[in-house]
Amino acid sequence: MSGFDGHGEELNAIFKLQCNCGNPVFTVHGHAWRRDEEKEDAVFVGPIKLECAECSRMETAFDAEQHGYDVELGHGCYSVSGEGEAAISGCSSCGSTEFRVLARFEYADDMFSDYFADVADRLQDIFTWFTLVGECANCNEQWNIADIECA
Repeated sequence: MSGFDGHGEELNAIFKLQCNCGNPVFTVHGHAWRRDEEKEDAVFVGPIKLECAECSRMETAFDAEQHGYDVELGHGCYSVSGEGEAAISGCSSCGSTEFRVLARFEYADDMFSDYFADVADRLQDIFTWFTLVGECANCNEQWNIADIECA
């Protein structure tokens, strides 16, 4: 899978997600946020939850009010968050709601500087950007489901 655009930082951790039951296919629940009216290019904002297509277990994958740089360092939450009932992500090519997903956590290049010495035990939680890329389990179409700045 591709689809990670990079935001200028070199430190990125990318994970191929799967459920505790071993299944790698999920339905993605989140809040649609339209970025480009002409292209109808909607991405999700948090909270984003993944529901296993096999066992129906649902877990929060990302919530800007609980995860990332700003929240971890006590700066508050400046990212857009959704409210109300979550929507289900659907493939723009075939309409399927089941995806294999990759989560990318981007970190500032200066993560190992003295500035972060007092939080060295939780550097993994101080990511500056979260991206969730999905690949349709039916037609293999790929797209960025979520692309959220955390700093």
